[in-house]
Amino acid sequence: MFVQLALSRLHIPFPSNAPTALLGAAAVPLLAGLLALAVSGRRWRAGTTVATWSALSALSTLALALPLLGTQFYLGGVSIDQEFRLQLISRMASSPAVADMTYSGLPSYYPTAWFWVGGRVADVFDIPAWKVYKPYAIITMAVAAALVFTVWSLVLRRRTAVLATLATAMVGLRFGSYEPYSWLLAALLPPVAVLVWHVLRCRLHRHGAMLVALGGYVGLCGAVYTLYLGFGLLVILVLGGLAVLCRMAPVRTVALRLVAIGAVGLAVMLPLWLPYLRVWLRSGRPAGAAPRFLPIESAVLPMPMLELSLSGAICLAGTVWLVVAARRSPLAQALGAVVVCGYVWYGLSTLALAVGQSLLALRIGPIIYAALAVAGVVGVVEGLQALRGRLSGAQWGPVVPVAIVLALVGAVALVQTLPYVVATDQAYTDYYPSGLTALGESRPLDDGAWNAQLDSTIAELSGKAPEQLVVLSTHSPLYALLPFHSFQELSPQYANPLADFDARRLAVESWARSTSTADLVHQLDTSPWRPPTVFVLRSGADGLHMTMSVDEFPRAVDLKRYEVVFPDGLFTGPGFVTRDVGPFLVAVRR
Repeated sequence: MFVQLALSRLHIPFPSNAPTALLGAAAVPLLAGLLALAVSGRRWRAGTTVATWSALSALSTLALALPLLGTQFYLGGVSIDQEFRLQLISRMASSPAVADMTYSGLPSYYPTAWFWVGGRVADVFDIPAWKVYKPYAIITMAVAAALVFTVWSLVLRRRTAVLATLATAMVGLRFGSYEPYSWLLAALLPPVAVLVWHVLRCRLHRHGAMLVALGGYVGLCGAVYTLYLGFGLLVILVLGGLAVLCRMAPVRTVALRLVAIGAVGLAVMLPLWLPYLRVWLRSGRPAGAAPRFLPIESAVLPMPMLELSLSGAICLAGTVWLVVAARRSPLAQALGAVVVCGYVWYGLSTLALAVGQSLLALRIGPIIYAALAVAGVVGVVEGLQALRGRLSGAQWGPVVPVAIVLALVGAVALVQTLPYVVATDQAYTDYYPSGLTALGESRPLDDGAWNAQLDSTIAELSGKAPEQLVVLSTHSPLYALLPFHSFQELSPQYANPLADFDARRLAVESWARSTSTADLVHQLDTSPWRPPTVFVLRSGADGLHMTMSVDEFPRAVDLKRYEVVFPDGLFTGPGFVTRDVGPFLVAVRR
């Protein structure tokens, strides 16, 4: 946070190469310090741990904060997936109740723990939730680096843990930064798997605290990111099965420890799950469309070890070490299990296509990368140790400084590529609630340029706060920037299964076919759901347009967008008050 505050005093125009230059300049001493800690022969002290936390967190913060220096948006701005994330944190800021981000009166379908904390911070400090998201996301990435070092320190020498964490952080900044809350869990899974493997293999019975901690991690997955709950359980069960098959511990001991981990995890996640589960069971267990998504990243197995790059070389070294050390090293066995389970998940995701689903395998890719990168670091360290045993003192002397220089050059090279990997354009070109971009631009032909007028018009005509209103709008960023309830989610993948997405879509089509204002009012009043009291529709030559979507999974473009057109005069009756705002008509029920 202190790094972000210090950087906020800088004023750098966009686009500019200055952030890349500053990142490279700042990364050199930080990386040099971390590498010095990794090879130093001095005694490790508490102050050394604090220094390591600080350096790792500062590196992660700089890598994200510098490219985003001139905008209040995070990566992705308010577009595509970031739109729903801003929508969720805005909902959590409007009330401490765990409610659905879109639909009024429904419990949340998506795990909300991370968003709830951010929303409560926004509420306590009276800061708009969309403004909180960026610093909160960057802090999460920084905290993830510190936590990963702490957990790796439990299973590796601290000096090796520094290198393992540095490798993990590089993977996270490249692949996990768009979803900081998921990366917090993904980054921890490899060291957690090593701890699970240690606990399950050990015949001693002094692991109560560790079982609680591991159960807490499982529960956190359930409270923050359900997909990683499923994958984490797969890894844990596979490790449990291996412990039994290899006769490392009695079946009863392994089973009891697995049950203990599961029980603690269930206790952590159940308070967040119960409201949804109660309604879901009463509603006939409707299926959602969230798993119905198959981008190319889910269809192709990740092969980081074959990339012609420095990171690819590290992952190749990790692959070789996992195979060579599999028989003798518990660390290699646990990391190997994570990698194998990752590829199994890809296979299961493909099989799930037979029942019209997927397992969102692309989200497992970063975990595979992280596990291989850590394995590569450990393999290189072991290789250097083996080389030291074969060389004389004079021969060994130059090896250490050469290795340090190569590691420093490689790490700096990886850091300097980050501004090109994390696309920041939308963070600068998407519109704030004020109707301006981060660059101070406002083009009347852009929908976002009318954000402020839409907000003030709705407030004036309705006389109510955003969280009290249900809106049907073709301009979906409204829901991300302000806590309006929406009658219909734009994408079925983000729609709550309890909301009857398709039925609501058909209802909107029926409203557009109303023969009069009175007919429309009657249909709204007899709706089985809380109807919209505000309509924000796009004016066109043939009427008022509302963009809708239908799921076409497993097409590459799995959403079919289409327009529902309301007649021009449908809102001119006594039941509504209307006003034109740029390309939109705002209609509010009296």
